[in-house]
Amino acid sequence: MERQGKHIITSAIEHPAVYKPLEFLEQHGFSLTVLPVDEKGHISLTDLENAIREDTILVSIMTVNNEVGAVQDIAAIGQCIKEKNPKTLFPYGRYSGLWENGTSPKEGFRGSAVCQRT
Repeated sequence: MERQGKHIITSAIEHPAVYKPLEFLEQHGFSLTVLPVDEKGHISLTDLENAIREDTILVSIMTVNNEVGAVQDIAAIGQCIKEKNPKTLFPYGRYSGLWENGTSPKEGFRGSAVCQRT
């Protein structure tokens, strides 16, 4: 990671299992941008686009938040990242909330700009 850049983006409602390691990385020299969410728990694509930099190496956004139930538009987020900095990794949970957003596990996110599934 370090050889490509030191900037990471996440959301204000990221799961602690992801957020805590990101805080650790921030304490060790990485730059962390935490995107705010609206009243429904969604990030703004404009905020995301403005946050992505040349040195952004990772965007971590939960597909479905287990506490507030927000379902992010993963395909649109992936497309935004791909257009702004295609070298940025964007892992996502493939089966997390697929039925909530109308995508079946068989379909997955085939054809979208999402670059890596977890």
